[in-house]
Amino acid sequence: MCVKGDSVLVAGTFSDTLFVVNDTLVNSGLKTGFVLILDTLGNVQNTWVLNSYSSEIHDVRFTDQGYIIVCGEFYDVMSIDQQEYLAPLGFNSFLAKIDPVTFQSIWVRTSNGTGTNARRAGSDKFGNIYITGSYGNGTVLEGLSLSDVQGDHNAFIASYDANGSLNWARTLNSSVQSHGISQLVTDNGEVYVGGEYEMNLEVSPFISFVSSGFMDAFFVKFDINGNVLWAGTAGGTENDVVEDIALNGSENPFFLLNGGNMFLNETSIATSGFRAPALVKMNKDTGEILWNYRIPVAPLSGIAEGYSLHLNGDRLSLCGTNRTGLYYFNEILDSPNLDDSFVALIRDTLLVLQSITVDEKVFPSVRIYPNPATEDFGIEILNGDVIQRVEIIDSKGSLLKDIRTVGQHLQFNEFLKAGVYHLRITTSLKVYHEKFMKL
Repeated sequence: MCVKGDSVLVAGTFSDTLFVVNDTLVNSGLKTGFVLILDTLGNVQNTWVLNSYSSEIHDVRFTDQGYIIVCGEFYDVMSIDQQEYLAPLGFNSFLAKIDPVTFQSIWVRTSNGTGTNARRAGSDKFGNIYITGSYGNGTVLEGLSLSDVQGDHNAFIASYDANGSLNWARTLNSSVQSHGISQLVTDNGEVYVGGEYEMNLEVSPFISFVSSGFMDAFFVKFDINGNVLWAGTAGGTENDVVEDIALNGSENPFFLLNGGNMFLNETSIATSGFRAPALVKMNKDTGEILWNYRIPVAPLSGIAEGYSLHLNGDRLSLCGTNRTGLYYFNEILDSPNLDDSFVALIRDTLLVLQSITVDEKVFPSVRIYPNPATEDFGIEILNGDVIQRVEIIDSKGSLLKDIRTVGQHLQFNEFLKAGVYHLRITTSLKVYHEKFMKL
């Protein structure tokens, strides 16, 4: 869904017949995509349908210039405004630019190859249009052959000008698989792309990652010409993915991730349960983490996933699925159906966290001693706060110890192998993330 002024865009998929108020949409194939434009009272203004054997619309957006862009995938044959498009070898991606008044396509672009989809679309103030998704072997975009796929799929991002000509395309190569899942375009044409990869990911000749689990999350920032500005990865032993992206007024990005205990670069992002949404705010210029927050789920067994992220002022809203139970104000919100929905509203506290971070560089509030340590070590709170919980996490993101205790000076004699560990220290005022080394 997308909203611009008094117009609302809604997209979906149906099989043979769809009844929309007084209109009936018909498809003779397996399934096809549709777009509705409504006013803010819910009155249908117009409809747009793909006539296809099998197609799905993954995203629909308004451009800054007021046009409608639609992206997705189709198989076999697809018809738009009496023009046929073929995909005989497998699913191919499509991107369509639509006139919002006539609801007729201005132009349509499709890939040629196998196993290709366009998951997200976006545009900038210059009229350029961007898509991201994944592709299979032999894929061609407007005469440009994408790099060979070593595994199942590679993630890609492509830029088109206002007339539908390809500006550039970039691939994120993996020896197993990578998928572009989320995308956000700034007014100036800078593009954030997020997704998932297995085993390894080559972002550029100078940036590559190796996954720590089965699937790790990735996020990349490109400039308007398709050059990589910065990139990062987050992962642990579970499947991790970047599901959605939002920007604040200063254009610092927020990434919505789903996964288990994970490390984002070298920062531990632990969950109280098995799998939960994570919000990460980053510096737009450097990719540095400004703050992170996990939606609390039921301890040990909790599973939840976030799918959509929006920002209004300093409030972030996200919605998703509660699989087993959320942890809210010391109460477990159960999911008796194992598939219930949830909505969360979170305030962006960047200014507060920034001031704390700056102060702690000069006057630390927590001290770990000795560090490195050969045997015992201690934790001391220096600002009068009280420790309530200490979690010891290894370099793979696994929680080794969860200690519930109270005090300002605590001593530990945990048996740990030599290596680097992360301590998540919860106090009555804040959660600290500290690195600890055992010799």
